[in-house]
Amino acid sequence: MVTTETGWGTGGAHPLTEVQQGKLFLNLYLAQFKRGWRYTFIYEMRDYEGGDTDGTGIYHKDSTPKISATYIHNFTTILADTISKATGSLNYSIPSESATVHDLLMQKSDGTFYLAVWDERVLAVRALPLLVQISRIMHITRPFDL
Repeated sequence: MVTTETGWGTGGAHPLTEVQQGKLFLNLYLAQFKRGWRYTFIYEMRDYEGGDTDGTGIYHKDSTPKISATYIHNFTTILADTISKATGSLNYSIPSESATVHDLLMQKSDGTFYLAVWDERVLAVRALPLLVQISRIMHITRPFDL
């Protein structure tokens, strides 16, 4: 499966803020990857190219990055790896996980686990606390809030 020309702009009739757009794109990439979709393409790289009038790019018209470009860069930098292999197992749970909260366990080739947890509601006024229980002691636990 492939997703093409998807996204939501920071301009037009129903604009998102740049932060909301950035969260939407991360949610989109994580959700599609979890579903096994091979490729996901956002529309478009830079605002107002190709007939766009809604600011759907991850870069402004002058090529300066929007927050969404920074979020995507940070996300892919954290997860970058040179070898692809099947994810191992890690016993964890998210008590009281709402229907809009999703999780995805990933593992790098060096054995490091990365657990992505996201809420699909990009328009939420404030973040709610979330408890993640892990069954074993981890040497380093480092949260990233992209």
